[in-house]
Amino acid sequence: MGSVYRATDTRLGRDVAVKCVRPDSADGDGADARKRILREAQTASSLNHPHIAAVFDVGETEGEAWIAMELVDGRPLSAIVEPGGLPPETVTRYGIQIADALAHAHARGVTHRDLKPANIVCGPEDRLKVLDFGLAARLPEATAAEVTRTAVTADPPADVLAGTLPYMAPETLRGRPPDAAADLWAFGVMLHELIGGSRPFRAQTTHELVAAILADAPPPLPANTPAALVAVVARLLQKDPARRFRSAGEVRAVLESLADQSSTGRVPSPSAAGPRRPRAGAFAALVLLLALAGASALFWWPAEDRLVLEDHQLLSTFAGAHRSPSLSPDGSRLAFVAADADGVPQVWIRDSAQGAPVAITSGGVPASRPRWSPAGDRVVFVRAGLGIWSVPWLGGAPTRLLEFGTNPNLAANGTRLVFEHERNVWIADADGSSPRQVEGVPSQYYSIARRPALSPDGQTIAFFHAEAGPNGDLWTVPAEGGDARRLTVDMREGGAPAWTPDGRWIVFSSARAGSRTLWQIPARGGTPLPLTTGSGEDDEPEISRDGTRLVYSNVKHSWTLVVRDEPDAPDRPVLERHTEILFPAFSPDGTRIVFFGRQDRAVAVSTIGVDGSDLRHLTGGTELNHQPLWSADGRSVYFYQILPTPSVRRVPAEGGPDELVWPWTWEVQNAAQFDPSGSRVAYVRRGAGEATVIHDVGTGDEHELGRPIYTPKWSPDGRWIAGWRDGRVTRCLVDTGACEDVTAGIHARYGPGGSTLYFMRPLPNTTAHELWAIDIDTRVESRLGQVGPFRYIDRHVDVSSRGAIAWASMHAGRPELWAARLGR
Repeated sequence: MGSVYRATDTRLGRDVAVKCVRPDSADGDGADARKRILREAQTASSLNHPHIAAVFDVGETEGEAWIAMELVDGRPLSAIVEPGGLPPETVTRYGIQIADALAHAHARGVTHRDLKPANIVCGPEDRLKVLDFGLAARLPEATAAEVTRTAVTADPPADVLAGTLPYMAPETLRGRPPDAAADLWAFGVMLHELIGGSRPFRAQTTHELVAAILADAPPPLPANTPAALVAVVARLLQKDPARRFRSAGEVRAVLESLADQSSTGRVPSPSAAGPRRPRAGAFAALVLLLALAGASALFWWPAEDRLVLEDHQLLSTFAGAHRSPSLSPDGSRLAFVAADADGVPQVWIRDSAQGAPVAITSGGVPASRPRWSPAGDRVVFVRAGLGIWSVPWLGGAPTRLLEFGTNPNLAANGTRLVFEHERNVWIADADGSSPRQVEGVPSQYYSIARRPALSPDGQTIAFFHAEAGPNGDLWTVPAEGGDARRLTVDMREGGAPAWTPDGRWIVFSSARAGSRTLWQIPARGGTPLPLTTGSGEDDEPEISRDGTRLVYSNVKHSWTLVVRDEPDAPDRPVLERHTEILFPAFSPDGTRIVFFGRQDRAVAVSTIGVDGSDLRHLTGGTELNHQPLWSADGRSVYFYQILPTPSVRRVPAEGGPDELVWPWTWEVQNAAQFDPSGSRVAYVRRGAGEATVIHDVGTGDEHELGRPIYTPKWSPDGRWIAGWRDGRVTRCLVDTGACEDVTAGIHARYGPGGSTLYFMRPLPNTTAHELWAIDIDTRVESRLGQVGPFRYIDRHVDVSSRGAIAWASMHAGRPELWAARLGR
């Protein structure tokens, strides 16, 4: 296509790679070449991933199109492959990185269409970068004519407009527009080449090569290749795209599981020695059979041990929203929470097979978290603010077990009750006597539910520990107290553990792979495996005492990014999706909005135009990034990172690699905001010595305002900071630190010009808020309408320099109860 040069970006002082496309590489006067390079830039600039080379700029000079890209020092995989192939563990490690990059691109409707070892560079520390999305296309824009017009007209090497022939999928050669499944085929060809040292399909002429791809089976891989890896390649190279993996993310999960098991020496292979060899061979055959049968996911775990779900059944076939399911010990009845006629949540009982539900609690106090007693005669539950209670399952007068506590759970042997209180885990006898805090549980900054659960023998407690907002991990601790043990290392939103009756597995809810679904993990520790899949939020699992049934709740929320161009203008939806859109903020010029939320396996920072165009994902991969803020000039976006490095980082607003700025965390240096000049940052120091701090970017000097206020915002002239505390809007002079209360409200924002403060006031009995404005000089207030609804922890409104208003509404779905047959 052209030449690639090493160059220097004199504006930002960094080395880059500049690709120049030869005018004679396209038909006619080079118009196709310019169009192709522009398409490459537009496609690749929408991708931001640690294993995809970033695109910085694009242009045209004297009729020659060029694109400036991230400079990746290293060698292409095509130069690394040895005649005998690479070690299986190396191929697995490389495969995880490539699959992760493809999953990121495919989730954004982008296919590579020319995936091959020559387009992947291996840099320092074996870190891969996928290059050259020049043949990618937004699905489904590609046409069969684009794919096939030159595919079989020349002898190899067959680098053609639509890809490189040896890596092209059978359906592509037959004229089907290339899609994500075609990328997975190319990935399979590449893995086969990395393992065996040569491509699986070879021939003397183009026509023979096409015939081989369409009809021939790939040759066997080396005998020392683990059976699990053989199965992965076999499934990727299925001629029928419907029989391949469903997604690159699924391939990544399989390879990650294989890598985890390989690190512990537990992956069976054909070369396994000793008396266990026949079992390993049988296991390899089973894995290959599952791969060729198109199983929904492959994880290298003993087939007789892993939990599987069958025969899903919707239990919420009657009116209302239902949550917190719990099965009676004999499995015949279901307890759950739903609102009564007055809208107050109460505990209900329903026969599992038939019959209308019956409320067994009543009154004006909300009830929650019902759990059956091991004898099946009573239900333990919580009354809001009044502690933990017990009630006969047929109804009657409740008995208070504890004056405090939430989220109770009983051991299957009936000896103990576990619960949480003031962000700690507590345990008591089953009748509520002798309550005591469990020592060894790590302290928690956030008021996120731990949902503790006792093992069947009552000796171990599983619980969720939130370390960064709702993100955290699953832990266990001895019921008598002692050293707590972390079971997962995801730092993802989740919780609600449930033990299997044999105590060998823990089922829990986690957003570790995008949507919040149910996972299983061995109680002794190991690799989490998926139990449910889907786009909803699966939560609150419970397993029947005989281990044959699972019940859980499911809800599908949605978020809408809303812009009101003027205070009295109609609301205008900008973006809608089923994953969070959190804390939107206008760019300094008011043309773009930055926000964050779950994206694939990441919590990612994104921007979008105020007209809803040009959505850009600035971070991705498996990182956890949140709470973005604009630089004063709008050229960069700063954000807090949780993983992999707790810090504040900076990324170009147009996309590209990010860099470390400060070793700050949200828990300590909270809600940072730049002043209009970009020379100072205001943040709230949390913990001991809480204060609102002004940080000089150049010198690092700091001073405190007269009082700590939440969510500090600068006035347009940089003289004042506005915020709120204890339900009062407050503003402080930056130079003197003197503060004054302005009015009742929360989340203050300066309007254009700085003479007006915008703020919110909660509306009773709803999650929506009223938006108000106050003239700072006259203190005259005006109501600007309703905003929201919000999730409580995400209440946020921003005002642009042009007077537009933006917020993200959270539309809560209707919780439903589901059941499934549980097997192994």
